[in-house]
Amino acid sequence: MDEKILRIVDVNFNRTKEGLRVIEEVCRFVLEDLTLTNRVRSLKREIITTLSIFNTSFLKRESEKDLGKNFLPTPYPDFQKLVKANFSRTEESLRVLEEVLRLKNPKVSSNLMQIRFQCYSLEKDVLTSLLKWEKLKLMEIYMIIDEETAKKDAVQVAREAMKGGVKFLQLRDKKSSLFEFIEKGKKIREITYESNAIFIINDRVDVALCVDADGVHLGKKDFPIKEARKILSGKIIGASAHSLEEAQEMEEEGADYISLGPIFETPFKPELKPLGLGVLKEAKRILKVPLVAIGGINFKNLVDVLKTGVDGVAMIRNLQEKGEIRENCKKAIEILKKFKKLQGASST
Repeated sequence: MDEKILRIVDVNFNRTKEGLRVIEEVCRFVLEDLTLTNRVRSLKREIITTLSIFNTSFLKRESEKDLGKNFLPTPYPDFQKLVKANFSRTEESLRVLEEVLRLKNPKVSSNLMQIRFQCYSLEKDVLTSLLKWEKLKLMEIYMIIDEETAKKDAVQVAREAMKGGVKFLQLRDKKSSLFEFIEKGKKIREITYESNAIFIINDRVDVALCVDADGVHLGKKDFPIKEARKILSGKIIGASAHSLEEAQEMEEEGADYISLGPIFETPFKPELKPLGLGVLKEAKRILKVPLVAIGGINFKNLVDVLKTGVDGVAMIRNLQEKGEIRENCKKAIEILKKFKKLQGASST
């Protein structure tokens, strides 16, 4: 084969493998997603197998003469940009290989075209999972709106919560009509958009879809998680659990995070026995998805809950009682910041 073609094949083959390796590491160590990791590995193996007939092409490598070796890299602001850049690098290289090899080996070129389309599909799934992962990092203080506790309209509660710094909000409304629920949801969606906050709808998959919420939170006897996934696709689906067994079951069904409780006594679930911090620690050890503690959590026991290593703490009463929502939210976030600062200091 022509030496110049071999050089193009060699360079783009390497770019493809390098790009996929970066993506693989993000899937493995950041997302900790075995399915996506294996899909990346499988794609990489397929490319290597397809191009194995050019296994002597490395002899044509002239790295010292490569005009691109001195290009200055642009910093990435986040994992989304990092992964997207490496998918672009991989897809562009596959396209170059596909086009160039049409000159000498149309069959290999055709195979590479199919691989390129597999890469597009993989990119969509990885970026969706990564976006979900970035959103779930914001749920350290997870506020569930309850109008009766706040003595205020849900929209006003949401507005004050945003001013208080909360970034993860759930609308739970068991009394309003469907029309009223949707109207509240639309208004809160606008408020959370403006604050770059995450908005979850409790129970109602239809409302979550209608108001374009970031996701839905389901109980064990609510809409099945697998069916909700078909409707909500890449959105967040959280699930409630009242025992370790239920938590594992919800994880297996495909929940993106588990809300476990009640941890302490709470008037919202008087019929349930508190699980305690020990069960919370065990759940954190066992579950692979993010874990949210809920039930009877207040400013006095918040640090004890955080010490279990949970990813988020759901609060209702303490954030909304006496109508002092903004101040209560600020207080919870301040406790969280001080805890994280102490944790950081103790680990150094």
